[in-house]
Amino acid sequence: MATRRALTVAKYLIKNYIVNPFLRRLRRALLFFIALIIVGGAIGLAMYLATPSPEEAEEALHMSLRRELHSLGINKRVAIDFLSLALTLALIAAALRGRAYLTVAEEAEYEVLLAQPITMAEYVIGRSLLSFAQTALFSPAYAFMIPAIYDLSGGNLIKALLFPAAVLLSTAFISFATDLVASLKAVLRERERLLKVATYAYLVVGVSHSLAIRYASPLLTAPAKLVAEPVVYCATVIEPWQLVATELTIEALMVTGILSALAGISRRLQPELVKPVSEVLRESAGERRSRAMYSPSPGRALFNQVFLFEFTSPSHLRNVGIGVSVAALCGYLFSHVLNVPRLIPRFAADIAMLLVIAQLVGLIASMILARDLASLWIYRVYALSLAPLAKGLLLKYTLYFSEVLLAFSAFNAVASWEPVSLLYPIVALPISLTASFLLLALLSYIASKRRIVKQAPTGLYFFEELAVAIVYAVVIPLIAMSGVIFRLVLGYATATLLAAAVASSLALACLIFWLASRALAGLIEGLDIVS
Repeated sequence: MATRRALTVAKYLIKNYIVNPFLRRLRRALLFFIALIIVGGAIGLAMYLATPSPEEAEEALHMSLRRELHSLGINKRVAIDFLSLALTLALIAAALRGRAYLTVAEEAEYEVLLAQPITMAEYVIGRSLLSFAQTALFSPAYAFMIPAIYDLSGGNLIKALLFPAAVLLSTAFISFATDLVASLKAVLRERERLLKVATYAYLVVGVSHSLAIRYASPLLTAPAKLVAEPVVYCATVIEPWQLVATELTIEALMVTGILSALAGISRRLQPELVKPVSEVLRESAGERRSRAMYSPSPGRALFNQVFLFEFTSPSHLRNVGIGVSVAALCGYLFSHVLNVPRLIPRFAADIAMLLVIAQLVGLIASMILARDLASLWIYRVYALSLAPLAKGLLLKYTLYFSEVLLAFSAFNAVASWEPVSLLYPIVALPISLTASFLLLALLSYIASKRRIVKQAPTGLYFFEELAVAIVYAVVIPLIAMSGVIFRLVLGYATATLLAAAVASSLALACLIFWLASRALAGLIEGLDIVS
């Protein structure tokens, strides 16, 4: 593989997805923002280090925090093991989900880039570097955590400054390792089932061993332990900065080895194993298209196409059932088998729920553009009314949010033996509707400004992802606040209070749905479609 060609591929992909739609338009504002972060961070850190404080007070700060963590059963060993467990499970999930091919967001990338005189290894490495660059673009945010890490490490400035590098390398590890697993599945193709069987067997053995020792098995923590240790050691007192630097060096070599393995496996890939997202969606929608769509009412047929056929499909019902069951099983294992302190699973579930919701917003945004609004101009021209389209889209994506909340509610209900936790998706229904409306309104505008051409992108440009990030900023705090309020209600749980909360949420949800569906239909009808 020619490293220079792989870097050239990465350069043009980064230019297409990041530089042109985002950096070039906002380069002055971005340079000002970066300079502001650097100067402000340097001044703040200098003032923080120069502020005189008694040694006893500084010691009491990190010691008191450690005392609180120890009271919850959290120490550096537990933190390393469960961070390693999360990273390992992410790789296992990558091996078990998805199909044996690679996907690209734009058909133009599929038809033009793959026609260039480059090898598949050079293309795959370049695309992996693009994925990492998109993540690394937000790495300056890690600098805001340096003061907290400085306190936790007992005033070790070097370890605090190494923390962003530790997080960035762990991100590189999980990004490149996931691409390696995806490429391996594509290479195996017909033998992909063997990989899944081996992965399931490994997972079963690891879970069985965890149940036997009542703790996370080394089988499930060892693969990513070297990645998790530097992140945690940056916030400890005993481990020296030389140890953190040594482990980061080893981790960098490991990431380089993963890239080399990815290049070796990618040489066996064929261009036919790379598919645009639009083709994948057409294949997955084959079953839905094959079902009868006739209805005497055009509006009813449109509603069925957008909403009903999707949520009554056996695959969707099966996936929801499996997801809720797995979440409930995890809640039982963490709280009643592994004897993890009660607050830890709940805290971890709350953080994970916000992260999953954030990922879901991005996934839903791509789905809306690629599948539901790709034919917006056809709906505009031929539909008698766009109210059924608006209602179907609102219901569909509201249920997506509610299904995620249901899975985490099942986890909390089993972990804490509080069945009333299952009512949370109903209580949060107004927020789910609001999130769906904001997404659909924003993406309807984006879809209307895209030209109707054969090679139209099926995903989001980076600049459009920033627009969707506005929805993140609204939805995530609302969901976090609703979770806190729901916990307060459970603290004074009476049948009357719970019934009133559920009834109020349902009434408010009905009102929001009625108003939002009318507003969304009016917005879509009034949009000026680019031709």
